[in-house]
Amino acid sequence: MKEALLPTIRIGSLLLLLAGCATVGAPAREGDEPTDDGQPPVVEPLGDEAAPGTDPAVGESPAAEGGEPAAEVVPPEDDIGIPDIEGRQPVAEAALPTGAGWDQFRVAKESADWAAAEQQLRQIIAANPGEARAYHELALVLVRFARLDEATDAARKAFELDRKLVAAARLAIALLARQSRLDEADAIADAAASIDARNVDYQNLKVDVLVGRKEYLRAIEMAKGLLKQDEVNVSVMKSLARAYFLMGKEKTAQYIYKRALELAPEDVEIVYYMALIAERTVNDRARVLTAFGKVVELKRDFPEALNNMGMIFYKTRNYDQAAQHFGEAVKYAPEFLEARLNLANALRGLNQFAEADKVLSELSETHPEFAAAYFNRGLLYWENEFGGLSQEERILKAVELLRKYKDVAGSNLAADDPADRYIKEALEYVDSLRKAKDEEVRLKAEAEAKLGRLKPEAEAEIRSMEELRARLVKGMEAWQTAGNVEKVNAFQALITEFDEGLGGMVTELKNAVANSSAEDVEYFLGELRNSAADFQTRVDELFAEPPPEPAPDATQPTAEPTAEPTAEPTAEPVVEPVAEPLPDSGSPIEYPTAEPAPVEDAAPQDAAPLEPEGDVPLEPEG
Repeated sequence: MKEALLPTIRIGSLLLLLAGCATVGAPAREGDEPTDDGQPPVVEPLGDEAAPGTDPAVGESPAAEGGEPAAEVVPPEDDIGIPDIEGRQPVAEAALPTGAGWDQFRVAKESADWAAAEQQLRQIIAANPGEARAYHELALVLVRFARLDEATDAARKAFELDRKLVAAARLAIALLARQSRLDEADAIADAAASIDARNVDYQNLKVDVLVGRKEYLRAIEMAKGLLKQDEVNVSVMKSLARAYFLMGKEKTAQYIYKRALELAPEDVEIVYYMALIAERTVNDRARVLTAFGKVVELKRDFPEALNNMGMIFYKTRNYDQAAQHFGEAVKYAPEFLEARLNLANALRGLNQFAEADKVLSELSETHPEFAAAYFNRGLLYWENEFGGLSQEERILKAVELLRKYKDVAGSNLAADDPADRYIKEALEYVDSLRKAKDEEVRLKAEAEAKLGRLKPEAEAEIRSMEELRARLVKGMEAWQTAGNVEKVNAFQALITEFDEGLGGMVTELKNAVANSSAEDVEYFLGELRNSAADFQTRVDELFAEPPPEPAPDATQPTAEPTAEPTAEPTAEPVVEPVAEPLPDSGSPIEYPTAEPAPVEDAAPQDAAPLEPEGDVPLEPEG
């Protein structure tokens, strides 16, 4: 199977920043090599282009529920300023406001009806323009639709209305960094820092901007300084750990996240990054699956975690579970393009080619700039028979889609992009199909001409063989009548040999003629002629002594008697019919061929008795 994945071009992926965290789906990175087994892309955190890939060489243990958690991590040698926090009070997340509008929003959110959720939030904002939490939730909903500009504005508005809502500011900064609008992100961080220089949460926004700029060392240094002011600040700990994670120092990041998790055990952002670290460092798919499962337990509508779980199932060829998890990810984030692409890949693995094509077709229609959809759809047509298309039509459709992919990708194509190679292979294959078709037409015409020539010969040979067998049967019956057992046995043996040999060839030749198969007619006709030549010699030897002519059947009546009449008259006279009646007293007399029934009181006829031929007297009737 050819690679069915995100090609090596840079494409913008869905940002999904949930619960105020900066967790997003990452795009395919420039320079990445496509895998050979058709694995879908893993969703990574924001801005990790400089970090190692999240598709490690992991073991082949099957995905399963449960599994042991990751082993304890030894604290790193460098001083990261994380104190012993045993016994600290966990940080509780602020609950959503109450009220009729908010209750309806919760219902829409739980049912993943994001259009209704957006509508309800806008109604809340219209009724109360100063509702900061409504703007924040609206930003999160808009991210699910990939409407990043609107989401950024809503997050900014939320922080402007409520400076305590730092999560909204973090969301706005992450969105701006995702759109490479880092100057605007800096402005938000600077404005927040100027409000209160001693507020660690405000100062930490600058750390997020530095991480967005990939200035990881500066971000780490600043975060450490902030932890000296507030050593149990979860937001700062998360920013610090994320900087280490994106630098590729997973164990250090894991150590910090574990300490933060003790303060905030239900912080889904921390649990998600712990799962990503496990994916990079643990050589056990079951344990990695369990780690992502914990994310989903905390937040059922966490699309990235669902997508990554689907990828693990996909790697183990469990396409049914993979499709289910990818479908869930799409349900909770309709514009999660990578998850939709992965869903098509899983359906392809299930041989549901029409369904996979529908997903990719809709993806191309709604996002014509998403080059990967054309690439994967091209491979779908290139490798699989479906849609009622002929082989040539299907391959040409694949070429059309791969060319469209190249046009959309444009300058983002990697030097070793496989599209050109696939197009070349496809066109060569189509050329071979056309040549084969032309050859088939030529051979068919030749076969028809050959059949027209051979068919009369075959039919004549069949008749000849049938007549030969009939001749053998007739000869055997003649010797049987003559009582010559030896001759009968000889004929019977030759008839049996005919049936077991030539008779089978005659049947095959008849079938070949009926099926209009020139090749078979030619073959069996030749075989029959070769075998019949030797057999005919043996028949001629057997008929060297002609069978006796059959005696006439004495039981059959003859038209006229052939034997001389006996001297004695028969009991009944034989009456010979005459062509015309004899004249007697002028009345015609009809002579019956059988004895007439006696007639009572009949007067004797006055006629002279007839004399038969041969001087045999006839007794007069009566």
